[in-house]
Amino acid sequence: MANINNVLESVREDDFVEYFLFPPVSTEDENEQELILSTLLDKANKIITKYTKDYLWHKDEFKLLLRTSTTNSLHFIEGNKEDLPPHLYGVSHYGDNIEDEWFMVFILQQLTKEIAGVIARVADSDGEFLLIEAADFLPSWANPETCENRVYLYDGNIHLIPNTAGAAEEAITVSDALSVIRKDPGRTMASADIQSCVGRKV
Repeated sequence: MANINNVLESVREDDFVEYFLFPPVSTEDENEQELILSTLLDKANKIITKYTKDYLWHKDEFKLLLRTSTTNSLHFIEGNKEDLPPHLYGVSHYGDNIEDEWFMVFILQQLTKEIAGVIARVADSDGEFLLIEAADFLPSWANPETCENRVYLYDGNIHLIPNTAGAAEEAITVSDALSVIRKDPGRTMASADIQSCVGRKV
């Protein structure tokens, strides 16, 4: 897990994308968390290989690392910090080839389709770039300030955590967002227009 710090130190340029895979984990035991994540990583790597074996990356490949509850402090692009649930994490440069970034979104979609219960989050130096792509179809409350931690991939689809009534600027933690999706995914599913707009890129 020492590799994580080295990876993080090498990515603070404009051409990077960060991605997270959150499995359902109910235990607080570090060893049990690591076992769950190791099993998830094995499954994920088989799926990743299936889709990338003939793909030529422009710069960095798609690669995931383990983060348990003691190694998962997230340094958000905006500079915020949050202790996250146990997850798999990756960060990759895509250089001048924006197609690599969207191919990574495709891989994340497939991972959330093929591994039950897994939720993915992805962001780049612009923040929630999935919503930037679908800007014409966002609900009226949605903007860069109100959408932080509110955009996820689950079962291959984009999910957008709605704001509660009268709380347009209300922040949400990643842990709370994951709970909302798992409790009622129908409520958080983004519109067909948003799904279609992003789908055309991947």
